[in-house]
Amino acid sequence: MARRQLLAWALACAAQRCAGEVIWTEWSALEGAPPARSKMAVVLSERVNYLNTDPKLLMFGGCDAGGARNDLWTASLDFLPTPSVEVEANQATKGSVPLNPDAAPAWQEIAARGTWPAARCEHTMTALSDGRVVLFGGTSEEDGSAALNDLWLYDVVDLFTEVAKPLNTSTSATCDTDGRQWPYRRFGHTAAALGSTMWVFGGWISACGLNSVTDELWSYNPDGATVVDGRVTNVGWERHRPMSLRPSARTGHNMLQVDGSLIALGGWDGLSPTDDMWSYDPATTRWEQLRTDNSPAEPPPDKRYGASVVVMAFDEKGQAAG
Repeated sequence: MARRQLLAWALACAAQRCAGEVIWTEWSALEGAPPARSKMAVVLSERVNYLNTDPKLLMFGGCDAGGARNDLWTASLDFLPTPSVEVEANQATKGSVPLNPDAAPAWQEIAARGTWPAARCEHTMTALSDGRVVLFGGTSEEDGSAALNDLWLYDVVDLFTEVAKPLNTSTSATCDTDGRQWPYRRFGHTAAALGSTMWVFGGWISACGLNSVTDELWSYNPDGATVVDGRVTNVGWERHRPMSLRPSARTGHNMLQVDGSLIALGGWDGLSPTDDMWSYDPATTRWEQLRTDNSPAEPPPDKRYGASVVVMAFDEKGQAAG
C-alpha cells in the first residue's frame, strides 16, 4: 500500500466506498502545532533524513495576519491506520468509523540553518522520486506585488540549496530572466512530479512587464544542469510548447500525476472560475481535454479555484489500493 493514499484516507472515508457516509476527523489544538496560516505549501516526503525513512508531511511558509512566513515544519504519519483495517471496521459496524482523535500527528519545527528561502505564500513544494523536495516561486506579499521565481532543493539533512540562475542581460531590476531558460516570477501556479522531474503549469506572472495569468508549461530536472567552460549552458529548466489544444491560462488550479500523465483541473482564468479538466502526456507532448459530465445523476463539481485535490485508488471491493 502506498502511504500517499493514507493521508487522504485519514481525511475522509471515501464517499460510497466505505459502506457509510463520509466522516472527517479533526485534530484541534494540537500541542506544538504550527501557527495558523493560509496559502502555504505542503508535500508528502518519502525521505526526510538519514535516520528516519518513514513518510512525513513537510510544510513551508504561508501567510498569516503578520505577513508571509518562511518556517519549515514536519509531521509524522505513523499513527494512521491501514485502509484495509478501516474498511473491515466499517463493514462490521455498517458505517464509517472515525479515526482516534488522540492519535494525532506530531509536529516539529525544523530550525533554519545555512542559506534559507525567503518568506512567501502561494508557492509550490514538489517531492521527486529520489526523495529530494523542490520549492519554487510564490510571493512575499499576500497581494501578489512581490512575486518570486527562485528555486530551492531540500535535501535529507534538513538543508536548502538555492539553484543559481543564469546571467541575464536585462537592465530591469524586476526582470531577472528572459523567459527562455528560466520561468518568470509567478505565484498561484501548480507543480507535480513525474519521476525525478518537476512540472510547473500556469500561475500568475508578475514581472518583466507582465501581470496576468499564464498557460506556460515548464519542467525542471535537477540533474539536467550542465556547465561548459565555466558557463551554465543548461539550468535544468525546459519550456514546453505543445502544438495541440491546451488549457487556458489560469491560477489557483490543481495539477496531479496520474499513471504517468499530468491532470490539470479548475482554477481562475483571470475572469471567472473554471471546471474543465485536462490531461498532458509527456511522451506525446499533447494536451487532451477530459469529459467531466459523466451523467445527470453524477454532475461534476461546481466551478472553483483554490481547492485541494488528492488521488485515491480503490479495488473492486471498495478497499483503498496503491
